[in-house]
Amino acid sequence: MHFLPKKDKLIGCLIWVPVIYVLIIIVIEVISSIIKGEFEPNLILFIIAYVLMGALLSSIWFHTYYTITGSLLKMRYGIFKKTIRIHEIKAISAARIATRPPALSFDKIVLHYGRLGITTVSPLEKTEFVRQLVEINKDMEVRIKLKDL
Repeated sequence: MHFLPKKDKLIGCLIWVPVIYVLIIIVIEVISSIIKGEFEPNLILFIIAYVLMGALLSSIWFHTYYTITGSLLKMRYGIFKKTIRIHEIKAISAARIATRPPALSFDKIVLHYGRLGITTVSPLEKTEFVRQLVEINKDMEVRIKLKDL
């Protein structure tokens, strides 16, 4: 099953405000260069760096999702991919932390897997997500309170 992420406005601001800010700077610099009649080579490098940064951040915002396929949990976070065997998940807990991708929300589920593996997810449908994981791996410890779980 395919799960879309919960997206917080604050994390959206952390992603999109820098992109828009840099875009404004580039537009001002390009207009300034056109008016002066001199186009600086450094501006081309700046534009290339911006395009790469914008592509990475937009891929994170628009291409983050989680898929449960068979006994695998596949996570996509922009251009980054991660797969965890569901039978290796030892515990599930809740957290409200700003860091640790691949989650676009402060309201996260922490997955403890393998020896020392930890990752976070923020599925929009948390109850169904946890339910499906528990259905596949009944041995995992669930330290999260979800209604009807």
